[in-house]
Amino acid sequence: WDCEQELEGKIPWRVQGPAYYIHRLAVDPEFQRRGIASAMVSAAESRARAGGARSVRMETAGTNRAADRLYRKLGYPVLGSFPNPWTDSGPILCYEKPLEAAGTEEPFDSPAAEGYSLR
Repeated sequence: WDCEQELEGKIPWRVQGPAYYIHRLAVDPEFQRRGIASAMVSAAESRARAGGARSVRMETAGTNRAADRLYRKLGYPVLGSFPNPWTDSGPILCYEKPLEAAGTEEPFDSPAAEGYSLR
Protein backbone atom coordinates (compact mmCIF):
# COMPACT_ATOMS: atom_id res chain seq x y z
CA TRP A 1 0.00 0.00 0.00
CA ASP A 2 1.40 3.35 -1.01
CA CYS A 3 1.88 5.32 2.20
CA GLU A 4 1.90 8.60 0.29
CA GLN A 5 -1.64 8.03 -0.91
CA GLU A 6 -4.33 8.95 1.61
CA LEU A 7 -6.69 6.10 2.33
CA GLU A 8 -9.66 6.20 4.61
CA GLY A 9 -11.53 3.31 6.13
CA LYS A 10 -14.59 3.40 8.30
CA ILE A 11 -15.80 0.82 10.76
CA PRO A 12 -19.35 1.42 11.98
CA TRP A 13 -19.77 0.01 15.48
CA ARG A 14 -21.99 0.23 18.52
CA VAL A 15 -21.67 -0.57 22.18
CA GLN A 16 -23.31 -3.84 23.16
CA GLY A 17 -22.98 -4.24 26.93
CA PRO A 18 -19.32 -4.89 27.75
CA ALA A 19 -18.47 -5.35 24.06
CA TYR A 20 -18.01 -3.22 20.97
CA TYR A 21 -19.83 -4.64 17.99
CA ILE A 22 -18.35 -3.96 14.54
CA HIS A 23 -21.17 -3.76 11.99
CA ARG A 24 -19.20 -3.72 8.76
CA LEU A 25 -15.62 -3.96 7.62
CA ALA A 26 -14.79 -3.27 3.99
CA VAL A 27 -11.72 -2.33 1.98
CA ASP A 28 -11.83 -1.23 -1.65
CA PRO A 29 -10.91 -4.30 -3.76
CA GLU A 30 -8.02 -2.34 -5.30
CA PHE A 31 -6.40 -2.12 -1.84
CA GLN A 32 -7.23 -5.55 -0.41
CA ARG A 33 -4.57 -7.98 0.85
CA ARG A 34 -2.28 -5.13 1.98
CA GLY A 35 -2.97 -5.20 5.72
CA ILE A 36 -5.51 -2.40 5.69
CA ALA A 37 -8.38 -4.44 7.19
CA SER A 38 -6.04 -5.78 9.90
CA ALA A 39 -4.94 -2.22 10.72
CA MET A 40 -8.56 -1.07 10.86
CA VAL A 41 -9.54 -3.88 13.25
CA SER A 42 -6.48 -3.19 15.40
CA ALA A 43 -7.43 0.50 15.61
CA ALA A 44 -11.01 -0.42 16.52
CA GLU A 45 -9.75 -2.79 19.22
CA SER A 46 -7.60 0.00 20.67
CA ARG A 47 -10.58 2.35 20.68
CA ALA A 48 -12.76 -0.31 22.32
CA ARG A 49 -10.11 -1.04 24.96
CA ALA A 50 -9.75 2.68 25.73
CA GLY A 51 -13.54 2.85 26.12
CA GLY A 52 -13.49 0.06 28.70
CA ALA A 53 -14.75 -2.78 26.50
CA ARG A 54 -13.94 -6.32 27.49
CA SER A 55 -14.37 -7.72 23.97
CA VAL A 56 -15.04 -6.94 20.32
CA ARG A 57 -17.72 -8.77 18.33
CA MET A 58 -18.42 -9.04 14.63
CA GLU A 59 -20.21 -11.31 12.20
CA THR A 60 -20.16 -12.29 8.53
CA ALA A 61 -21.97 -14.54 6.12
CA GLY A 62 -20.71 -18.11 6.35
CA THR A 63 -20.01 -17.98 2.63
CA ASN A 64 -17.56 -15.06 3.04
CA ARG A 65 -14.41 -17.18 3.29
CA ALA A 66 -12.02 -14.21 3.05
CA ALA A 67 -13.61 -12.49 6.06
CA ASP A 68 -13.70 -15.76 8.00
CA ARG A 69 -9.97 -16.34 7.40
CA LEU A 70 -9.14 -12.74 8.37
CA TYR A 71 -11.20 -12.76 11.57
CA ARG A 72 -9.73 -16.09 12.71
CA LYS A 73 -6.20 -14.87 11.88
CA LEU A 74 -6.83 -11.79 14.04
CA GLY A 75 -7.87 -13.95 17.01
CA TYR A 76 -11.65 -13.98 16.60
CA PRO A 77 -13.00 -17.51 17.09
CA VAL A 78 -16.46 -18.44 15.83
CA LEU A 79 -18.77 -18.50 18.85
CA GLY A 80 -21.95 -19.46 17.05
CA SER A 81 -24.19 -18.84 14.09
CA PHE A 82 -27.76 -17.98 13.17
CA PRO A 83 -29.81 -18.38 9.98
CA ASN A 84 -29.20 -15.67 7.42
CA PRO A 85 -32.39 -13.57 7.36
CA TRP A 86 -31.57 -12.04 3.95
CA THR A 87 -30.65 -15.05 1.80
CA ASP A 88 -30.66 -18.84 1.78
CA SER A 89 -26.89 -18.93 1.27
CA GLY A 90 -26.05 -20.31 4.70
CA PRO A 91 -25.70 -19.05 8.25
CA ILE A 92 -24.25 -15.86 9.67
CA LEU A 93 -21.12 -16.63 11.72
CA CYS A 94 -20.59 -14.76 15.01
CA TYR A 95 -17.10 -13.93 16.31
CA GLU A 96 -15.86 -12.44 19.58
CA LYS A 97 -12.36 -11.57 20.79
CA PRO A 98 -11.63 -10.82 24.45
CA LEU A 99 -9.47 -7.75 25.04
CA GLU A 100 -6.63 -7.66 27.54
CA ALA A 101 -6.53 -4.88 30.13
CA ALA A 102 -10.07 -3.97 29.19
CA GLY A 103 -10.81 -1.42 31.91
CA THR A 104 -13.85 -0.95 34.08
CA GLU A 105 -16.79 -3.21 34.84
CA GLU A 106 -19.20 -0.28 34.66
CA PRO A 107 -21.82 -0.04 31.88
CA PHE A 108 -20.94 2.18 28.95
CA ASP A 109 -22.30 5.70 28.74
CA SER A 110 -21.70 5.88 24.99
CA PRO A 111 -24.52 6.41 22.51
CA ALA A 112 -26.06 3.28 21.00
CA ALA A 113 -24.67 3.91 17.51
CA GLU A 114 -21.19 5.25 16.90
CA GLY A 115 -18.30 4.66 14.60
CA TYR A 116 -14.56 4.85 14.33
CA SER A 117 -12.63 6.18 11.36
CA LEU A 118 -9.06 5.36 10.46
CA ARG A 119 -7.11 7.84 8.31
